Amino acid sequence: MNFVSAVKLLILFSSISLFSNPAMIKGKITDLYTNSPLAINIELRDTKGAKIKINSNSISGQFEQVLKPGEKYKVIFSGTNILREEMEWTMPDSGKYFEIEVDWKAKNIKVGSEIYKYKIFKPNTAEISTDGLAELDKLKEVIKFNRAISIELFVCSNDSFQSDKKVDINKFKELNKQRINALNLIFDEWKKDRARIKVSDSANELPKTTDISVKISSIDDLFNSK
Repeated sequence: MNFVSAVKLLILFSSISLFSNPAMIKGKITDLYTNSPLAINIELRDTKGAKIKINSNSISGQFEQVLKPGEKYKVIFSGTNILREEMEWTMPDSGKYFEIEVDWKAKNIKVGSEIYKYKIFKPNTAEISTDGLAELDKLKEVIKFNRAISIELFVCSNDSFQSDKKVDINKFKELNKQRINALNLIFDEWKKDRARIKVSDSANELPKTTDISVKISSIDDLFNSK
């Protein structure tokens, strides 16, 4: 047995000793845009605040970790040019030792990468829906923890018009203007993060189920700095 294998085995047994009924998560991290394996930092935080930090393999994107069955974890992705994001994940519980495989996506970003598509507004209005406000709250957290990126939101109103109807282009432009103003009012309250956010009229037609496209406009040299 070589040194690396011995260390991995020691970590495994040490982890198992922490849990009376442990389970193993075996996963793979791939790029959302290219589906290629990614080497990223993965942090798992349980409900008591305990942290587990692991890294996915630079060649295969694979990782594995012993976890407590039934525990809810906050999973945080980060790394060089990796968009720092969080998600909630619960380890299943079978009542005995088991292994589960997952395939998670991370965003290896560059300038121009589309990181989100939203349906923020109520149809035919510039009023932001309850779900839309929740999505903007999540976006605020992403901006907060990715301090080296700037974003541009492209706003469209074609979700409010059907292709088989005649569109009043002036009303279309006015609604778009109102929506941009509504977003700017919200972003103005984000204070120091405001300078990294731009809102523009979309030059491209978005799907009917989407009214906003969020893209990376710049990435500085201090990406992922804290």
